[in-house]
Amino acid sequence: MEWIDDDLADLRWHWGSAYEICFAGRTFSALRRDGLGSVTALTADGLLRLIRADYLSRPVRGRRGSLR
Repeated sequence: MEWIDDDLADLRWHWGSAYEICFAGRTFSALRRDGLGSVTALTADGLLRLIRADYLSRPVRGRRGSLR
């Protein structure tokens, strides 16, 4: 679905240096690139909220950019 591709592209643009972001089945997921965990959600917006919370509580080392 095109909207999923657009959502993935947006998440990857902003957070791809810190998280491996993917969609499988009905679930969006983001695996920390430092290997210290992951978050999953049923929507892209839900995943974005979880990524922000995860990153704010424990930044991924080497991450550059904004919290958009």
